[in-house]
Amino acid sequence: MVTLKLIVRKSLRSFAVLLSLSSIVVTARAQDNSGTKEKKGSSFYIMWGYNRDHYSRSTLHFTGSNPNGDYDFKVLKVRAHDQPDMDNFFRTPPTVPQYNLNIGFMFNEKKGWGIEGSWNHLKYVMNDNEVRHVKGEIYGQRIDQDTLISPDFVKFEHTNGNNYLMLSLVKRLVLYESKNNYVRFSGLIKPGGGVLIPKTDSRVLGYHNDGPFKLSGIVVGVTGGLRVDLFRYFFLDTGLQVAEAFYTWGKIYNGKVRHNFLSLQYSYAAGINIPIGY
Repeated sequence: MVTLKLIVRKSLRSFAVLLSLSSIVVTARAQDNSGTKEKKGSSFYIMWGYNRDHYSRSTLHFTGSNPNGDYDFKVLKVRAHDQPDMDNFFRTPPTVPQYNLNIGFMFNEKKGWGIEGSWNHLKYVMNDNEVRHVKGEIYGQRIDQDTLISPDFVKFEHTNGNNYLMLSLVKRLVLYESKNNYVRFSGLIKPGGGVLIPKTDSRVLGYHNDGPFKLSGIVVGVTGGLRVDLFRYFFLDTGLQVAEAFYTWGKIYNGKVRHNFLSLQYSYAAGINIPIGY
């Protein structure tokens, strides 16, 4: 089975090749158009889309107390999956599936520089009924052994969701543009960072907690993408994001959870572009 790390390495290599080819194309275009007047100005855009996600393994560290006593233990190498909720797409609200909302401003159209804010609604669900090593202390008793992680022991998920609120720098590389400007293909690279605002649903040692939405950590990542602009005002966009999420203040019943993991997110979206200052 292909591992997440292998997928990430292949994806990064693909991005590197894409950016290298993009740079060659852009340089050639600049030389060909050296005597012509280039577009100046800026543009505002908004796009909406959906995503699928893969997660690396992580260690969940639970600390807190309940009527039975105190606990401080770790569940090692936990596996998790996403939850796209796309089965009844046309019968559910658009914010139920894993969605992305991006709002950006290209402040230098000539050189392809911009800034973008994004709200990425991912979902993170720990795999149930797998044997994992548990280490720490529960109700005054030491534990250091492989354990079946059943929902009665620990059930954990960010399903409303594993939300990334990020601000990113945008660099666009034009790969092709028709003479009438009706069609343009571009490559994009977007490094950025932000905060995690999940609504965590958990059951730890039999005690359930659902939410609330809470600032729970930070996230950093980089997105590579392709965009097709149509008639200057509409576009289709697809992207692949590699990000690291650091949960340091996750909320559970009368306690907290800490963990961090690598996420690989594939997104597809459509948007509206509004040129300004031409």
